[in-house]
Amino acid sequence: MTARTDDRISMKSTARQSLSRRRKEDRPRELVGAARDIFAEKGFAATRLEDIATRAGVSKGTIYLYFKNKEALFKAVIEAGLAPVVETIETAAAKDDRPAIELLHGYFGALQRIMHETPMASSLKLLVTESGNFPALAQWFEGNAICRAKTVLTNIVEAGIASGDFRPVAADAVTNIFFLLIWLCAFEKAWGSFTSPERFLEEAFDMLTRGIVSLPTN
Repeated sequence: MTARTDDRISMKSTARQSLSRRRKEDRPRELVGAARDIFAEKGFAATRLEDIATRAGVSKGTIYLYFKNKEALFKAVIEAGLAPVVETIETAAAKDDRPAIELLHGYFGALQRIMHETPMASSLKLLVTESGNFPALAQWFEGNAICRAKTVLTNIVEAGIASGDFRPVAADAVTNIFFLLIWLCAFEKAWGSFTSPERFLEEAFDMLTRGIVSLPTN
């Protein structure tokens, strides 16, 4: 066997090892994706780990290499679907020199993109449906997702009031009103009742912002 042949064999072996490492690194994400789809189709109780394994193209035993049980996998699905949403909102509506109304537009624009491009709606549906079985997970969602997202929105409203762009209204009340509409839109998208959730959110946003924007005085 020549040195050149040895080099080719070594390169192929290295490539296979590198591919194997990448596959192992991707495996949790692939399992979470498969589990999200199966949970959404069947619900938590009716879903079997065998179903998830088949969808992911692995054996059932592979799941246990990454997740303790079905409950742990369900929690990973919810966290994967919702935690990045808050980070996206915080980034899109970061405090800067823009007027408060533009920050609000950025906030709701981020929400619309999220509903289009992420599994947020289906994750919310799963969380609501199974919250009775996972009270700790519901509490985590309230503390780590809802509270953070509300804080961003409240800060925007308070900044607008301080700058005179918004009327002196109760910022927390404005936040709760906006959030009721946001979640209504998200849940209706999940259950498919709205013809156009995006249009609904745009019109609601327009009406509500007109209500809090300061009017010029004569």
